[in-house]
Amino acid sequence: MEKDMIREEDFLGNCYRFSFYVDADKLHAGRNYGKIRFTNAYTSSEVTVMAYKQRIDRKFNEAIRQKKHAIVELMQYYEAFRTKQISASSWMNETSLIMDRLQELDEQNPAYMLMRVQLLITQERTNEARWLLEQADELLAGKYNPTLYCYYMYLSTLLNRTEEYIDEMAEQVEKIFRENMDDWRIAWLLIYLSDDYSRSPSKKWIVLEEQFAKGATSPVLYIEAYHLIQNNPSILMQLDDFEIQVLSYAARKQLLTTEVVEQIVYLAKKLRGYRKPLYRILRVCYQVLPTDEVLQTICTILINGNITTPEAFAWYEKGIGKELRITRLYEHYMMSLELKDDVVIPKIATIKAAIKIIFIGIVSAPRSSERLAIEPAAPNINAYIKYPSIKNNNAKRAADTGIPKSEMMMSFVISPSLSL
Repeated sequence: MEKDMIREEDFLGNCYRFSFYVDADKLHAGRNYGKIRFTNAYTSSEVTVMAYKQRIDRKFNEAIRQKKHAIVELMQYYEAFRTKQISASSWMNETSLIMDRLQELDEQNPAYMLMRVQLLITQERTNEARWLLEQADELLAGKYNPTLYCYYMYLSTLLNRTEEYIDEMAEQVEKIFRENMDDWRIAWLLIYLSDDYSRSPSKKWIVLEEQFAKGATSPVLYIEAYHLIQNNPSILMQLDDFEIQVLSYAARKQLLTTEVVEQIVYLAKKLRGYRKPLYRILRVCYQVLPTDEVLQTICTILINGNITTPEAFAWYEKGIGKELRITRLYEHYMMSLELKDDVVIPKIATIKAAIKIIFIGIVSAPRSSERLAIEPAAPNINAYIKYPSIKNNNAKRAADTGIPKSEMMMSFVISPSLSL
């Protein structure tokens, strides 16, 4: 509705033209009934309205479904090609078959024509590509679409490689992009057309990051961003949301290289706290580069998050097996341990845990305690703490115990039966 309240001055004589709009997406097929109620201090009146939505033919619905399925297939094959999972020839053959299906469903769709032009150019069938591009140009002239128009200009530069023409097209695309800053597809075309972006990986990265911040989540962006990282790992300077998203994609697709893993680990060691997506990335990093440094980084991040799951235990166990020196490693190992009959606890882990318990007992013991008994975590450990109270007037007591005054605040004895 244009107005929620109608005033006397809105009337022309004793008439008022009331306009309202109906959201077609919220209507079901057939007749849809509703009511508009008009009220004031004295009276109330209702008007029944009816909106009719034409039933969509099942064949039409099936065509839409087939189009969507074909577009998804196109993206999947493009991903596989860009990530080197399939060869260029396989990609072109499969894409050609999908394009045949799409154009059978909608022969006059300019977007499908432009995609076909790109395929023909890739196949070096330039004459056919020029002819089809002219046909697409005629269709685009009827209805302006900024994304498709930029796509058309980009494809035209692949057929006309003169520097002046490319600069002219790049300038026009950049102008359109400034008017459509949230269209990632135009941004993607621009980084290939403009010399400013093609010569500067950092500028490319900024554009891709901005599009992600605006809500773009296409795999195309992740592929472009990861290729920048792969070519120059130092461009990865932090592990914020965009970087994590790109690296998560690369990890899922098994794209991580040794150089990239080293940069990820370098940055991850600087972080505080725990982030599950980063942990998942590091798991794949360890598959690529199974070094003590990567293992230490994984254990540290899990410890920072106080993670004591069975999965975390496996990492702590590896860390202890490698004798890594990580703060609180042994405590988290013991806390994540599932007690079973066949579990063999490493001696060093038992000792460390016992020492930790002893020192906690010392700190928390009441001042009146003369001795804090510790029940051993393992049957071969017998530990106890002597914790005498020291006061200025109690020097004799120190002499009686035989413990130097400087050491009376805490001391512990581990049974000689424990072999280290």
